[in-house]
Amino acid sequence: MGDAFAPLRTGRKQPVSPPVLLAALPVGTGVEAMKQREERVPAHVPARLRGQAGWSDATITNISEHGVCFVSGGRYERGHYLELRRGSHVIVARIVWSEGKRCGAQTQDTLPVFDIINDRPAARRKLGLAVVERRKDRTRTPDWQRQLGQRLQFACLGVVGLLVAVGLGQSVYSTLSEPLRAVEAALITGP
Repeated sequence: MGDAFAPLRTGRKQPVSPPVLLAALPVGTGVEAMKQREERVPAHVPARLRGQAGWSDATITNISEHGVCFVSGGRYERGHYLELRRGSHVIVARIVWSEGKRCGAQTQDTLPVFDIINDRPAARRKLGLAVVERRKDRTRTPDWQRQLGQRLQFACLGVVGLLVAVGLGQSVYSTLSEPLRAVEAALITGP
């Protein structure tokens, strides 16, 4: 047969040169300026996503030190900023590509890849480690009743004080109005 790297006879032009590893190229060929991709770690972990439309669910499909790929119900355009939350981790990122419900986002900060993937609040709670609660506890404690009672007592005392002040003002007015009317009448009629 012929040369292993000769073009096949398919009618299309095929490359004649053998495949070359980028590491084997000499410096100065221009290829060393190409940015190497970071190692992507495959994952399938749930997360919460906050975009322009508010909060929604998302699934992180792969993650690297400066990027994350996720699937979400919403559609996001290139350049859009969003926030992903996974356990106690908050990831602020900018969308760099989007295909349907899949998106790729880039971060400025370095991400702790394996900490994000392995963050399980239930396991952390079981070990006695700190867990960030995302939802505010809405159960009422006895303290709120005491505070409400103090506010109501203050409001009632204010209303009672106002009524007492109005009553005193009217009694002083009626007490002083008769003698002042007599003085006014005497001044008008003269001696």
